[in-house]
Amino acid sequence: MINEYVKKWLINANNDLKVAINLMKLSSEETVSEAICFHSQQAVEKFLKAYLITKNVEFRKTHNLEYLLELCIKKDDEFKGNDAGDLSLYYKISHHNNNINIVLSFCCCYIGIVRVAI
Repeated sequence: MINEYVKKWLINANNDLKVAINLMKLSSEETVSEAICFHSQQAVEKFLKAYLITKNVEFRKTHNLEYLLELCIKKDDEFKGNDAGDLSLYYKISHHNNNINIVLSFCCCYIGIVRVAI
C-alpha cells in the first residue's frame, strides 16, 4: 500500500501531466511551449521522487532529472531502457524557443520515463 506522503507526490505529478497534455491540445497559435515544458518537467520530477521515496532512497533537494534518474537506475535496471538524452538540454532549448516540435520531443522523453516510474 502506498503511504499518504507518496500518494500526494503521485497526485501532484498526475496533475502536472494532465496540464501539459491539455496544453498540447491547443492550436499552434494558442500553445505556450514554456508552460508545457514546465509542467512536463514537474510531472517527471515528482514521479521519480515518488519512486525513490518508495524505495527508501535519500536524495538532495534538486530539480535535476538526470541526477534523479541516475538514482532510479541504481535501484532498478528497467530505468536504463529510457533513452531520454540530456533532459536539461531539452528543457533549455524549448524554454527559449517557441518551436512546438522541440517541445513535443521534450515531452515524449519525459512521458517515457513516467511510464517506468509508475
